[in-house]
Parts: sequence; C-alpha cells; structure tokens
Amino acid sequence: MKRIVILATAIAFSLTTIGYVLGLPPKTATLKEGKALVKTLPPGVEGVELVGNKVRLKSGFKFVKQPNGTVALARMAGGHGAVAGSWSCDCTGVPNAKGTCDATTYSDTVFCEKGSKDPCTGTCKLKVTTKGKASGVILY
Repeated sequence: MKRIVILATAIAFSLTTIGYVLGLPPKTATLKEGKALVKTLPPGVEGVELVGNKVRLKSGFKFVKQPNGTVALARMAGGHGAVAGSWSCDCTGVPNAKGTCDATTYSDTVFCEKGSKDPCTGTCKLKVTTKGKASGVILY
C-alpha cells in the first residue's frame, strides 16, 4: 500500500513539473475568455492585439507581473525593457459590486480573475493604461 501511495505522489509531482516546464497554467488559474467592449484597442496601445475576446502579445514584447496586481507590457528589443503600457482589472457591474479582480497572464494573453482573498461580486473589467489614460477593453 505504501508503494502505491509513493508511486501516485511521484506521478502527480512529475505531471505538475512537466506542466510548469511546458508553460501550462496551474490548476488554480484557468485561461478565461471574456466579452470585448471595443472592436479595436485604444490609440497608443502597442505590443498587443485584440483577437476575438482576448488580448494577445505581439513578437518583441512580454508581460511583467507587478506587485500591485497589475501587469506591465515591456518591450524586449535592445534589452532596455521600456514599459509600453499597463493592464489592470476593476470589479464592476451589479449595483454596489464589491471585491477585487486581479490581472493574470498565461502564455501570450492577459485576462482578469476574481480576487482570491476578496472576490468580486460583479464582473471584472480588463483595462489598459497608456500615457495616463485608462480604457476598458474586456469584461470577464
């Protein structure tokens, strides 16, 4: 019986490790698809494209998770990593919606998830901020 438990644990650990190496999302994070609020991204937004109901990275850019729950978009060219925009999520929707939403990345996309400690009671709105102006892009 002990051998079976040890073997099952080893297999589970191996599958988790393989998923991490391949860039698969952990079980707690699921790739979400929302509802686009716009047909095109606002002027000044670079490094990403709106594809259906998803925001996807273009070549030469990367998402950088920030400690405050936002995601910065950085340029990789030239090694200076200049910021090309910032993505965040707000709890909106039903009257008196409360709670938090977090900007999350998976592979080449950014999306919103309800906060883990204080989940949003409404819907989460993905916003992009460039040159000091924030615009709503997708609802989750």
